[in-house]
Amino acid sequence: TSLLSLPTELLLIIFHDLPPTTQHTFSLTCRRLNHIFAPLCPSLSLSSDTQYALRAALARDGTPFTTYAYCSGCGTVHSHKFFSADQLQQSPITRACSASQKNLFIDPTTFYSFNHVSACRPNYDVCVADSGLYNRPSLNTNLDGRKIMRLKLKPPYNAKAKRMRHYSAWIRQYAICASYEVLTLPPGKIASKEQIRGVLNGFDIPTCPHVRLGDSAVVDGYRGMQHCLLGSSLESKRLALEEDYEDEWLGRTQADDVDAACRFPGCVTVFRWGCRPSQHRGDGWQTVVIHVKRYLGALVSPLDPLWMAQLVTVSDEDRLRRYWDDCFAWRDVNLAIEERRYERELELELQGGTLGEAEKVQFDLLRRENDYLRHPHRE
Repeated sequence: TSLLSLPTELLLIIFHDLPPTTQHTFSLTCRRLNHIFAPLCPSLSLSSDTQYALRAALARDGTPFTTYAYCSGCGTVHSHKFFSADQLQQSPITRACSASQKNLFIDPTTFYSFNHVSACRPNYDVCVADSGLYNRPSLNTNLDGRKIMRLKLKPPYNAKAKRMRHYSAWIRQYAICASYEVLTLPPGKIASKEQIRGVLNGFDIPTCPHVRLGDSAVVDGYRGMQHCLLGSSLESKRLALEEDYEDEWLGRTQADDVDAACRFPGCVTVFRWGCRPSQHRGDGWQTVVIHVKRYLGALVSPLDPLWMAQLVTVSDEDRLRRYWDDCFAWRDVNLAIEERRYERELELELQGGTLGEAEKVQFDLLRRENDYLRHPHRE
């Protein structure tokens, strides 16, 4: 109404000083101005940027759109199904669709959106690491690794029609694969389930949005080192993160008889225990490793249930970062304490002795000090 009260000559002066996109928006303000200025508007190239700028301006000014909404993250329009109810209430300048929101948790400093992961998808075919190791102070180096990988399955040599359908359904799946060291032992020593439970109680990092490493489902999946996946090199460690080609492992996965798995509906996160030679010790020392695989689906749509099940909204990022740092700091010190205890036991065994009560108390005090200073659940 305020524009209509202005003289036409003044409106023409204003109109000709506007950029082309704004001229079109100006002409659509009301029917009278549309009749006056529509013939004067220059032709617009309907590129995505121009189309978005025009329609976003109309949406900002209150023009109703019942089918589509405007996304500032993608710079284009989407169907309403790609927005949450809260986002639909936002201004077009701040509104973000489900594909552009960074809700995929990797570590406290790394959150990815569907657009980012799907744009980098060609790199995953050759298993290029997309997420670098989380920067943290550590007593040991190269303990852990995380990457997004394309899981490459080979058809089984004895495949039947039903099994081939299983392969075709999974052949284009992508997953976040992670490997974490839990405990290092000398030859002849075996880690009990209670030892593993104690370690994961302190190294209780979140994996998928529904499971932490210290949860009973993960601990109960440990059946002893004799059942762990064996590896003898860095190449075998990499292969351990990928899908195993053996029918036995695929059958266990299909039957939910994995070492451990998330039970949240729609979430496909599996855990597998591994054992490999220690990277920083020789003489047959073995390291117990937990492999985590979080399936992301085929990365075709942000509405894929596999993708959506891996998304999380962190309300307090600083608190999560402190918790994450505490978990890794506690784990690193615990690894050093246990390795020193095993070294002392081996020294005494060569002399025909065993660990005395005084030394047991000393190592117990070191564990208590570590718990007091760094345990994530100490508060």
